[in-house]
Amino acid sequence: MGFHRSHHNFGLTHFNWCCVFHVILPTEPAQITMFSIPTITNASIRIHWVDPEGINNGYRVTITPAEGVLTYINEPDNPGASVTMLTPGKMYNVSVYTLSGLMESSPTQYSFTTQSYSK
Repeated sequence: MGFHRSHHNFGLTHFNWCCVFHVILPTEPAQITMFSIPTITNASIRIHWVDPEGINNGYRVTITPAEGVLTYINEPDNPGASVTMLTPGKMYNVSVYTLSGLMESSPTQYSFTTQSYSK
């Protein structure tokens, strides 16, 4: 007794599904271009900058040599930071980075010297 193979089509249609993927590639956030240090004393500085174009979710400020106490200023439309407890008459470098997700911009850098004690 032999078996007879038959293919039955019960009204099913075969589909080839095509998917469209939207890939969003993160780009480096914009670098701060408008940057100022309006206040330099013998032991502190205050830094201000203008939000750069594009999307960002914060900033990172570094100072070298690393010393002092860094405080971020969260004023609307006037982001900035202050650094206190610096050494009088000493040269420092400050860098500000724009953050977006896990990425950061190239730094905006500035060198300054705190005021010396006056006698």
